[in-house]
Amino acid sequence: MILFLSIGLLVPTMAHGEACSNQAVAAITSFIHFDLDGYRLSSKGHDEIWSLTKNNHEPPAWPIFLIKSYHIVSNTKSGRNSCIFKVKYETYEASISENDEGLGRSRLPKVQFERYYVSCKDKCLIDLSFDKFKAPPHVSKESTISWLRAFRDIQNTDSDRHSTNDILNWVLELK
Repeated sequence: MILFLSIGLLVPTMAHGEACSNQAVAAITSFIHFDLDGYRLSSKGHDEIWSLTKNNHEPPAWPIFLIKSYHIVSNTKSGRNSCIFKVKYETYEASISENDEGLGRSRLPKVQFERYYVSCKDKCLIDLSFDKFKAPPHVSKESTISWLRAFRDIQNTDSDRHSTNDILNWVLELK
């Protein structure tokens, strides 16, 4: 099955064993879209992304992985009402992290894999249980740029603004 996404990416879903329901695929696809749009980084869309989750565990907030594209490489039923999705992300080979001096940057592998667990009862929800949800934010370059500009504008000191602006310029140059 091929799903066409609003950001123009093709997401092949290949089953190994029994495939997950269309509702589970729709839930994980929506979650990934919201993540790419930066919804885990700000209050914009906060309700939309978290309405797709269960178990109020606080998911990892750092590092922020800069993403070019993604593909759902497998979706497999893992019980009566559960599925596991394996997602392959193509990165800009870059991430942003928080450190004592503010924001830092580092290199990533070109390809990043994450597993997402989805439970379906009345509604399909991504499981944020501590032992299952390990994925930090995976954000598009455009959304990262918007977030960094807003973050820079609320910094209290010239030093913090300058540091954030350095990271912003670095992201702008990524290819």
